[in-house]
Amino acid sequence: VDENEGIYTIDFYPVTALMKFDLTLPAALAEGEALQRLTLSANQGDWVVHFFPWNGGIEFGNSLTLGLNGVTPTGENKITAYMMLVRYDLLAAGTTLTITLETNHKGHTFETTLAADMEYWAGNAYTATIGAEQWTTEPAGMKFTVKPTANQKEFTLPFDNPGSAGTYNLTIDWGDDTSTSTYTG
Repeated sequence: VDENEGIYTIDFYPVTALMKFDLTLPAALAEGEALQRLTLSANQGDWVVHFFPWNGGIEFGNSLTLGLNGVTPTGENKITAYMMLVRYDLLAAGTTLTITLETNHKGHTFETTLAADMEYWAGNAYTATIGAEQWTTEPAGMKFTVKPTANQKEFTLPFDNPGSAGTYNLTIDWGDDTSTSTYTG
C-alpha cells in the first residue's frame, strides 16, 4: 500500500466452489415439453447460501435450485449447468444427495449416498456427470410452498397442465422446513 500515491492492494479470496453438471436426459423432450429447473439437495447439513438483497441477510440451507427456462438440450440430449456451492462444514458419509431435473411434463431424479465424508473446497471446480440410464423418471408433478401469514389461511394451488391425462404428483412444502406432503392421484 502506498497511500501517498493512492495505490492500494486488495486481496480477494474465493468463498465458493463451482459445481458443473454434465447431464444426459433419459429421453428426448416430447413436443411441447420444456426444461424448467435443476435442484441439488441433501438430506442433512447446510451447504448452500441464499442471499436476500432486500434485507442484506443470508441463510444457509440444504438445497439449491437453478432455473432452466429457455435452455435447450443438444442433439445428444445433453445439457451443462453450473451452480456455486458454499460450505462451512463437510458433507458427512451417509448423506444422500439428490439431483432433480424437472420439465413441465415430468421429473427426473438421480440419487446417491456418500460412502465417505466429502468437502467442496472454495476456489475449486467439481463435475457431476449423470448418464441417461442413471435417472429415475416420475410422473408430472405440481409443487407448491406454503408460507402462511397471520391473515392468510387459504391457498389456491397453481397447476401447470402437463398436456396429457394420467397420474400426477402433488408435493406441498408446508413452509416450516421440516415436513413435506406428497399426494398421488
